[in-house]
Amino acid sequence: MNALVEAQQLSVRYPYAARPTLQQVSCTLRQGERVLLLGSSGSGKSSLCLTLNGLIPHRIEAEVSGSLAVCGLDAWRTEPARLARQVGMVFQDPESQFCTLTVEDELAFGLENLCLPRGEMARRIDRALRQVELEAQRQTRLDRLSGGQQQRAMLAACLAMEPALLVLDEPTSHLDPAGAAQFMRLLRRFIEAEPTRALLIVEHQLDALIEMVHRVWVLDEAGCLRYDAPPRRLFAHHHAALARLGVWQPAAVLLAQALHAAGIAWPPDLLTLDEALRRLRGVPAAWEAAAQWAAPGADPLPAPEGEPLVTARRVAFAYPDGTQALRGVDLAVRRGEVLALLGANGAGKTTLAQLLAGLLRPQQGQVCLLGRDVARMPARELARQVGMVFQNPEHQFVADRVFDEVAFGLRRQGLDEALVQARTAELLQRMGLVAHADANPFTLSQGQKRRLSVASMLVSDTVLLVLDEPTFGQDMGNRAELIAELRRLHRAGATLVLATHDMDLVWELAQRAAVLAEGRLLAVAPPGVIFADRALLAQARLEPPPRAIVWATVQALTGEPDHQPMEMRPA
Repeated sequence: MNALVEAQQLSVRYPYAARPTLQQVSCTLRQGERVLLLGSSGSGKSSLCLTLNGLIPHRIEAEVSGSLAVCGLDAWRTEPARLARQVGMVFQDPESQFCTLTVEDELAFGLENLCLPRGEMARRIDRALRQVELEAQRQTRLDRLSGGQQQRAMLAACLAMEPALLVLDEPTSHLDPAGAAQFMRLLRRFIEAEPTRALLIVEHQLDALIEMVHRVWVLDEAGCLRYDAPPRRLFAHHHAALARLGVWQPAAVLLAQALHAAGIAWPPDLLTLDEALRRLRGVPAAWEAAAQWAAPGADPLPAPEGEPLVTARRVAFAYPDGTQALRGVDLAVRRGEVLALLGANGAGKTTLAQLLAGLLRPQQGQVCLLGRDVARMPARELARQVGMVFQNPEHQFVADRVFDEVAFGLRRQGLDEALVQARTAELLQRMGLVAHADANPFTLSQGQKRRLSVASMLVSDTVLLVLDEPTFGQDMGNRAELIAELRRLHRAGATLVLATHDMDLVWELAQRAAVLAEGRLLAVAPPGVIFADRALLAQARLEPPPRAIVWATVQALTGEPDHQPMEMRPA
């Protein structure tokens, strides 16, 4: 097979960076190969992707060394416009790539730049829209699409260019569970229809993807290529080293590790959840250990005592463009609980989260904190009691140093500077940000920005902490540390509200989940009840996490189904 990518001793260093982001990476990607790129947060995954289409160094300033050939072209001497004919790229956030207003215009934009005949353009546009199932949205404005549809539109725009190499950088990170599952299904269909196309994908939702790839590249924390191996061999023989690197691993691999630790004989090379479940059904000796691994991780739900901490009563909210985000929502958050807000893109999770935090005011209904109308509380008093971590970390940065960003809340409280220094240093250590204390927050990776935004809220002793997608952009190790920090905070008495697409987070941490769809509250119940209700999951565009699937399987095998009652199911 022809080599599409040949890198020799490739290094990338950004201006003023303490060390290179990528160091002496040598790798080859051939025609028809599909490669999964893994690494911890900040290991250089996105930087490697950006060299392949020439954005580094031609549009993003960086010092590069070594050699990189892409489809026979010298990437250091070839403009991105020419490389774009060979390399199609889909980023995490599709809106950052859009150049036009409608779906059809977006697909036509790149083809027009290739000066293709009108008939050929029409053929490619029709084919690409069929591939991503967006024929009905051909004339739809891009800003009217759901998050999943926007990502599929961006994929279609790349497919219409018929690139030799398709690069996907966390393409499902902004999608709801059903949208992510649909994207992976369409990607599988594309692979089957276009077996000669090469694929490089950065992704952490491995269970739906792992069967599609031929090899896995793993970057370590120094930006060096640590592993290049077929997935079965890599995860079977190097799972411990991958865990130390904070790299995501398939659920079947994590289950195998748990069973092995319990003394259960288990094949080391099972890769998919279906493979693991088929074997599990025939090995009764493994059921107890599998149940312990898969069990919900939330602390017992606190008994209701007195009035709820925060309540929403018949809350409705619409944005200036007419979008009705919430429709008559009733919700009570108990003091000392962890409540997850679930639903598809556009269901109303973020709006409800911001209403509960007092950042928005309901147009109908009322939000009360300890019986007081949040809309009537002084902003300073509300800020002392409620913290909010936004979905986009950049929206809340106020300092130009990471250390000062975390210390800001403490200094605002008038604390002694020695105490501020000590508490800030401790929190930076816990969140893995010590090495970036002097960096500008905007220069951090997405995962590092997320941890910084959480850290800046943890310094204050708030009674309610509302977090919008807290685990977004985290590698496996940092995610585990973040969850441990949230668990510690909760056990210290804080009440947590999590708006999230991360169903594993819900299973591990939430005591109850509130499910939204089209601005309406469908149900509030423990996660085990939510994930067992197939009709509810379909209506809300949710998917159960792998641990919940393993848990339900073991419960069915042992005859001990979990029958927790639904607490609320409005009509």
